Amino acid sequence: MQVDPHSTIRRQSVIIEGLSLEADDLKRKVQKLEDELSSVPVVNEIQNKLHQMESKLEETETFAYQVVEENVTLKSEIEALESEISEVQDTFRIVILPLVTFVCLSVCLSDKKMMPKNLKE
Repeated sequence: MQVDPHSTIRRQSVIIEGLSLEADDLKRKVQKLEDELSSVPVVNEIQNKLHQMESKLEETETFAYQVVEENVTLKSEIEALESEISEVQDTFRIVILPLVTFVCLSVCLSDKKMMPKNLKE
């Protein structure tokens, strides 16, 4: 049994061509997988970002708590100032208004031109 050398060469050429096509296809698949892998963030990168976000959240919560405390303090100070203002207004009504009235009447009595007609006599 003699094998035709041309036939053997053709078969081997077909096998080589098939293997070359398969190798090219596998290279394309490998490249596609490498591209996908490079576009997916690495787990460590995600963990670092998560840690950064947790830290920022803690800072924000601390700041919010401080703002709430400051708000309560300011409200207390405002209430104290409102109370002081009320006391000053009461004092003004009780002390200053009668004094101003007295001074005005004194001036009027000392200057007869300014005195009301019913008091001149």
